[in-house]
Amino acid sequence: MNAPTLAFVFPGQGSQSVGMLAELAAAHAEVQATFDEASQGAGVDLWALSQQGPEEQLNRTEHTQPALLAASVAVWRVWNKLGGAQPAQLAGHSLGEYSALVCAGALSLHDAAALVAERGRLMQAAVPAGTGAMAAILGGDDAQIAQVCEEVAQGQVVAPANYNSPGQLVIAGNAEAVDRALARLAELGVKKAIKLAVSVPSHCMLMREAADRLGGRMASMAWRLPAIPVVQNAEAKSYASLEEIRGALQRQLYLPVRWTECVQALAAGGASRIAECGPGKVLAGLVKRIDKGIEARAIGAPADLDAARAECRHRNNRGGCAGGLAAWPLQSAGHAGRGPAYNTIPRGRFGNMSTIEERVKKIVVEQLGVKEDEVTANASFVDDLGADSLDTVELVMALEEEFETEIPDEDAEKITTVQQAVDYIKAHTKE
Repeated sequence: MNAPTLAFVFPGQGSQSVGMLAELAAAHAEVQATFDEASQGAGVDLWALSQQGPEEQLNRTEHTQPALLAASVAVWRVWNKLGGAQPAQLAGHSLGEYSALVCAGALSLHDAAALVAERGRLMQAAVPAGTGAMAAILGGDDAQIAQVCEEVAQGQVVAPANYNSPGQLVIAGNAEAVDRALARLAELGVKKAIKLAVSVPSHCMLMREAADRLGGRMASMAWRLPAIPVVQNAEAKSYASLEEIRGALQRQLYLPVRWTECVQALAAGGASRIAECGPGKVLAGLVKRIDKGIEARAIGAPADLDAARAECRHRNNRGGCAGGLAAWPLQSAGHAGRGPAYNTIPRGRFGNMSTIEERVKKIVVEQLGVKEDEVTANASFVDDLGADSLDTVELVMALEEEFETEIPDEDAEKITTVQQAVDYIKAHTKE
C-alpha cells in the first residue's frame, strides 16, 4: 500500500543505547536477523554489542554507525512485514542517510554495514583525540553564528555542522576554535550553548581527507538507484544518478547536514506525515519544530508500530489509507500536526489552565513529543521520557518563557521531573 503523503526518516549517531530495540526483538525475529546480517559486513557482533555493551564500546563511532544502521533497517523490515504503508520519500540524518539508501534498495545491508564501519574508522583517524569538538547553539541566529565562526577561526576550522531545526544549530571544528566561537556568542547574548560529548567533529572540513578515502571504498561497491526517492543531507534534494549518490555521501562528511531544509524538501514533495524509523525519537522532535503542519512520530517500539498500523486499518476500512499514517491517534499528543495543536497557541499560551502542573505537563508534551499519559509527576525526563541533554535544555528554556522567569544552570540541572519543575516554579515565581 503506497502512501503519497508519508515519509520516513532515519536517525544518526546519538540515538544509540545499550538495550535498543530489545522489546521489538522479543516480538519479531527479523530484528536480530537484521543485526546478524549487518554484523557480517561490519566484522563485529552488533547485536551483542547493542544489548550488552559496554556503553563505551557501543559509542565508538566505528561500532555506533553499523549498529544504528542495523537498528533502523530492522524497524523498516518489521514495518514491512506487518503490512505498513509504503512511504513516498525517505531521508536520514547524517549516518541515517545510509539507512535510507539501504531501505530504498540502493545498497545491500551487508555492504552498507562494511562501509559505515569504515566511515567511522576514517572519521576517528582524521582528528587526534581531544583536538576536535562540537557544540550545540540553542536560540541563536544561524547567519550570526556562521559569521562568528568565520571571524574567530584564526586559521583553524570552525563552522556550522548541523542545521537541526530553527533555533538549534551545531558547530564543529578544532577544539580551540569552537571554544572561541562559544565565548564570542556568549558576549553577543546567545543564551544557551552546550559542548557535545563526541570524539569526532563531524561535518566540517577536518573530515575532508576521510571523505576522499571513503570515496575510494564506495567506488568498489554495487550501487543502484533508489526505488524510493531519498533526500540527501548536503544539498537537501533527491539523488538523480549513481554518481550523485557517491558524491553526496562524500560531501556529507565535510559539509553541514541541512536537516531543516531536508524536512522542508519532504514537505514540498507532498509529505504531511513523517515516521522516524529506528531507535529513539530525536528526529520526530526536530520535525515538529521545523514544520508544525507535519504530523511526526517515532515507530521504534512495538506500541508505536501497533498504534500506527491500527490507524491505517481504521482508515482503510473507511476507504483507504492513502495518507499513510493520517490522523494518528490523539494519545500521541505532543507531535506536531494534531489539531488544535498546543504549539499553535501563542506564548503564555497555557496561562488560562487551572494549575501550574497542567501548564508544565503541556510544555513537556510539546517539547519532548511524548504522550500525555506518559507525563506523570515523577516521570524522569531522561530515563522515562527519552530526553537527551539538548531536549532538557530546550525544555528549561520553554519553561522560562512560559513562566517569565530565569532558571540558572545550577538549578536547571536539578529539574529532572514534572514535580521538580512545578516545585521550582512555585518557589521562584508569583504564579
